Amino acid sequence: QLMLQYPRGTRYLEAMERLAELYQRKKESKYQAILIYRKLMLAEERQERRDRYLLKIAQAYMALGRLEQARFELRRLITEFPKSPLLPQAYYLVGYSYYWEGRKPLAVIAFNQIQKDFPKDPLAPQGRFFVAEIFEEEGVMRKALDAYESLKGRFQNAGILDKRIQALRARMGRSVR
Repeated sequence: QLMLQYPRGTRYLEAMERLAELYQRKKESKYQAILIYRKLMLAEERQERRDRYLLKIAQAYMALGRLEQARFELRRLITEFPKSPLLPQAYYLVGYSYYWEGRKPLAVIAFNQIQKDFPKDPLAPQGRFFVAEIFEEEGVMRKALDAYESLKGRFQNAGILDKRIQALRARMGRSVR
């Protein structure tokens, strides 16, 4: 109602954002959310939030299974906003999207980029854990073990990490015999 009755009002853009957030929650309305976020990107008053809108657009496309389009939006975020605090999340989503498609070598590259450029970001250990899992799935046990061990003291769930390391060592020990 606010948007319809007061299209030039001071709360118009805020109402658009709230509406986009509501649309983002349900799969059947994600395209409406994308359209609103694209309109918000054009608003001069919201220029400082454009990187966030691109991330939200990419997340909506990922939820819809349109991974190539999601990566396009994420690459746009990475190139247009090289100082954005959202870059680690963008790289993580790029890696995850490649993993989801079974394109694991590209996923490893994206996850390693977080480690390289943002080693102190909380997503860096998450990305490294994903790399270790990919190596393990691909049967590259030594690299997987090295990746898991590099996370000691940095990974949020030390119990899971220790179990993975122990299980991998046991598997490697059995394969030597």
